[in-house]
Amino acid sequence: MFQQFIDQDPYLSKHRGEYAERNGATLPWRHQVDLRFAQDIFVAGATKNVLQVTLDIFNFGNFLNRNWGVVQSAPNLANSSVSILTPTNMNALVAGGTTLPTFRLASFGGVPVANSYQTTLTTTSTYYMQLGLRYTFN
Repeated sequence: MFQQFIDQDPYLSKHRGEYAERNGATLPWRHQVDLRFAQDIFVAGATKNVLQVTLDIFNFGNFLNRNWGVVQSAPNLANSSVSILTPTNMNALVAGGTTLPTFRLASFGGVPVANSYQTTLTTTSTYYMQLGLRYTFN
């Protein structure tokens, strides 16, 4: 499983067996495009008042394709001090001893981590719309 994890990551597979450089592997870029449509409606009267109707679409790319505009983070490691490998025999290790450490791949929700990045399921990874009305007195 650990070898599969290394193989699926371009940075790790290229630097197999080496120490990882500081900031060597980075999170994928995220692009977000927001749109705003506005229509002014002039209201007749003694003065020229304006009713403005707006529609904002935040993260328009995600509106077009659910794989666009998403935030990706390291699974089970974001905002955490958990390592990708966890020692399983810490109590058996002693200084100068002959016992070799063994490790297991970290798991998230009971499932071993298989990908370097996963989509973060928050409002920043989804599109949303906002309808607005503004009345301007002149």
